[in-house]
Amino acid sequence: MKRRLMTIFALATALAALCAVPARAGAPAITAPVIGVEVGPSQGTGPWIGWYDGPVAVTLRASASSGVATLSYSLSGSQTGSGSVSGSTLALRIEAEGSTMISITATAKDNSSATARYGVGVDVTDPVLTVGGVAHQDVLDVGKSYPLQFSCDDPGGAIVSCAATDNGVPITSGSSVDTSQPGSRQLVVTTTDRVRRVARRTINVEVVRPLKVVGQPVIEGSPTHARVGHQLRVSGAVFDPAPSTSFGYTWIVDGERVGRGPVFAPGPELLGKRVSVYAWGWVLGYRETQTDRVGDLLVEPGPLQVSRQPGIEGDPVTARPGDRLRIVRAEITPEPHSVTYRWYADDEQVGDGEFYTVHPTDVGKTIAVDLVAVAQRTGYLDVTSERSGAVRVVPPALEVDSPPRVSGAARVGGTLTLADGTVTPTAAPAATRWVIDGDTVATSNQLTLTRAHLGRTLSCHQVFVRTGYSDLAVPCTFPGGAESVTIADAPTDGPDPGSEAAWSMTTGAGLKGKAKPGKSLRAVLPQLTGPAASYSYQWLRNGKPITKATKATYQVRKADRGRRIAVRITAISPGRPDLVSHSPARRVPR
Repeated sequence: MKRRLMTIFALATALAALCAVPARAGAPAITAPVIGVEVGPSQGTGPWIGWYDGPVAVTLRASASSGVATLSYSLSGSQTGSGSVSGSTLALRIEAEGSTMISITATAKDNSSATARYGVGVDVTDPVLTVGGVAHQDVLDVGKSYPLQFSCDDPGGAIVSCAATDNGVPITSGSSVDTSQPGSRQLVVTTTDRVRRVARRTINVEVVRPLKVVGQPVIEGSPTHARVGHQLRVSGAVFDPAPSTSFGYTWIVDGERVGRGPVFAPGPELLGKRVSVYAWGWVLGYRETQTDRVGDLLVEPGPLQVSRQPGIEGDPVTARPGDRLRIVRAEITPEPHSVTYRWYADDEQVGDGEFYTVHPTDVGKTIAVDLVAVAQRTGYLDVTSERSGAVRVVPPALEVDSPPRVSGAARVGGTLTLADGTVTPTAAPAATRWVIDGDTVATSNQLTLTRAHLGRTLSCHQVFVRTGYSDLAVPCTFPGGAESVTIADAPTDGPDPGSEAAWSMTTGAGLKGKAKPGKSLRAVLPQLTGPAASYSYQWLRNGKPITKATKATYQVRKADRGRRIAVRITAISPGRPDLVSHSPARRVPR
């Protein structure tokens, strides 16, 4: 730095000597002032010495044998201004970008003077790189031409160098990157301005082989258009080599990606636009490759989608007049403005709404249901669902009030007597059948047992018939509550203490409470001629046992609507046959 300052000072001094005021004739010899300029090292080189990469401090100094009276300067060029001091030293700062000329005047106390000029350049702007072509790609295909285009500029000054390399090998703008072999390549573009400011752009690319497209994608069903809300499904794209995981489909609408995956359902916002799809795949060492786009389908309004068809609650197989059937609601996407459910008996519409009560005229027909959904939505159409449910309407059933009851001992030589059962609505037994080991042996209300019957199984039933109702076969109940017995031998030594007769019943079982859903019915015990050790209960719906209903009380359920509820009470006495009593049945209103 001292050497540089000395050079500058000498140059300024020489310039000052050329500009010094001459001495008068006959006057004592006068030595002109000497001017020096002190400034830091320049970042510029060669022709650009004197240029700096930022604001620069400049110190002006003068000396004279008689002493310096004043030191002044004026600035021209990029920065302007002036100043002076009484003395020999003056400091100033050049900040404006560009070239500034400093004009210096030093006046000695003997009125001699000298002038000097010194130029300073300031460049505070970084150079600018513009890179195009391959700079906008990450992956290059083997063997293809990809030019690298670049240019350099320095708005605040001058460019000293502008160059690029491809994996360290110099490359000129417009030349192609080396894609002869697969692998990674690094492109570096560098520019330097006159004050050694540097701009650099590094571009990393991968040179790979593309996959081979063996099969183009196909939209299933080969549709000619797409419908709002309805799925399009694509398959069939094949690449070689085949991607293991990096593979998929991309759906495009008007040039923009709108979905990924094998399935796409256009929304109403795409109405009137065109949808297409392409497949893409990637394998390590290969470029991600795309198939052609297929489809170009116009999106049109689509019907609402019934994702779950309507049904009939409980999926009944049969129904009888008076039964109330209820809809299982459908699932519809998107939510419709309104839905109407329609009931059919065979092909005739017989009702609409959530419920339908089976009519006597429906006997022999099949009940089904469908729906009509109104959209009132942009892009969607009304829809009618498939008809579902197949409930066969059968004649109404007779309901058992009390089963036929057998009295007497099932022994050889004994006579059994059958008391007719009762049903609702009233119907007389049309037939009585005594059955031993599967063979009918009698059809009257009495049966005398012989030795030929010993050890065989005996049961019986009565058939009730009423016009407009299904025939009903009701099993008989033997003493003790069983529906069949094994015929025993006749006693030989008098009564068997272990088989005493059952107590007689003076009053049958009964019910208390209201037969309404949510209410409770309570069993009323039968009155016997002797004490019972315990009682068991079984609640009945239309004569059939209700699962887990074996307590003295029963809470009526929704499933009991339109059915008849009764209780069967068994009186248990050790050493005596069980005695079974059925309460009168109560109908639960619908």
